[in-house]
Amino acid sequence: MPRPALPRPGFSLLRLHNTQNPHRITTLSPSAKTNLVDSVAQDIEGCIYAIGYYADSGVLDAENTLQFDQVIQNIKSDERRALRKMFRKMRAYKKEASRAKTRYKKIMNLIKKERVEQEQQHQQNEQGRPNLETDLKPNVDLATCAKHEFTAQASISDQEECILGTGFE
Repeated sequence: MPRPALPRPGFSLLRLHNTQNPHRITTLSPSAKTNLVDSVAQDIEGCIYAIGYYADSGVLDAENTLQFDQVIQNIKSDERRALRKMFRKMRAYKKEASRAKTRYKKIMNLIKKERVEQEQQHQQNEQGRPNLETDLKPNVDLATCAKHEFTAQASISDQEECILGTGFE
């Protein structure tokens, strides 16, 4: 394959950005875009393989591959920067998850304490609750009400007056 005299953009760039129709990629279908990017990736992979092969065999030395080495270093530094950012986010998410777990445990403990207190209060109320048939009968002076006979026609207020002791001597 004849080598061009001056380095020019390769076929990968021409496939991505056509000078006659610069926004052609925007009109492609998703599968066509995937195929285009895959073909560019294969070109890049082939170039990296070829440069590595020639560098290992001694045809290319460090002076020849300086620009390529700088591109690789830029990619590595970008990758490291992205990894550091990702790890910072991951640590922040772990801390937040730990805080949320702690808050959850505190809330659950408060709920358990509240349930225990409610149960204790309920038991105390059950123990202290009067028997409705015997304990809640009014403490009526039987002598006061004995002289009053209540019939079915007696009004509730007459009965209340007798029980409460109002209206009578």
